Amino acid sequence: MIRYHLFGAAHLDLIGQTEDLATLGQSNPGTMREAPGGAALNVASVFAALGARVTLHSAVGADAAGARVQAEVASRGIAFGLLASELGHATATYTAILDADGELIAALSDMQIYAGVTVGGELVSAEDWVHVDTNLPQDVIGAVLAQSAAHRSAMTVSAAKAPRLREHLSALDLLFTNRSEAAALCDAPTETGLGDLAAELAKRGSRRAIITDGSAPVALLDAGAVTEISVPPCAVKSVTGAGDALTAATLFALGRSEPLAAAVQLGIQAAQATLAVDGPYRADLAQVIGVST
Repeated sequence: MIRYHLFGAAHLDLIGQTEDLATLGQSNPGTMREAPGGAALNVASVFAALGARVTLHSAVGADAAGARVQAEVASRGIAFGLLASELGHATATYTAILDADGELIAALSDMQIYAGVTVGGELVSAEDWVHVDTNLPQDVIGAVLAQSAAHRSAMTVSAAKAPRLREHLSALDLLFTNRSEAAALCDAPTETGLGDLAAELAKRGSRRAIITDGSAPVALLDAGAVTEISVPPCAVKSVTGAGDALTAATLFALGRSEPLAAAVQLGIQAAQATLAVDGPYRADLAQVIGVST
């Protein structure tokens, strides 16, 4: 049975949502919630909810927030590997403001702790799968992808951090990204079509890539060929974690030897199940999308 190793962010999410139409530059009535999150933690949580064996490798501070993150990781059935980091940094936080429809207005990331992370030695076995997010520094991403793993994948988490993968595209078996992040990775205009972005990624060394663009069709790059998968309409309560759910469920299906297109279909189902709830984690995901654990 595959063990999935996730390398990247595990921190506290602070999510505010307005009650009505947001007015910039003014105080907006709304609600605020706090919960453990982060791209790698969200992906690991989906794996765990689907019954997979998973280890999360991240860095947290020696503070109450770090203890809370580690306790939540354990409660979800995820093994935790603490990455070495510079002393003194607090556990990272991600603060987002959503509008009444659950769409992101603005976000602020306080993630200095990840800048000092180091990876030493082999942390995985040759039959394991490795996945990394771009919250980690470029050299650390390279060290993760150099691990002796059976499958290597990565996800961009923002346009600002996406270029950290430029030197590592040929090392990936699969890339997960979205339109704006793929454009930043390829140094292309943000309005570039998904097919053109996929073709540019192929030129830069990508063999397989999944490019999302909200509710628009998902573009798949597979051995130079580009196809699209339509996304059915769905209700949205919160966008937080939807892309992470798509990533995890797609990799989970690939680990069960599903073709890429079929795996992405399961990923879309997981993303839409996540869009329907507050927060990036739901323990009942396997039942909701019909996966036997």
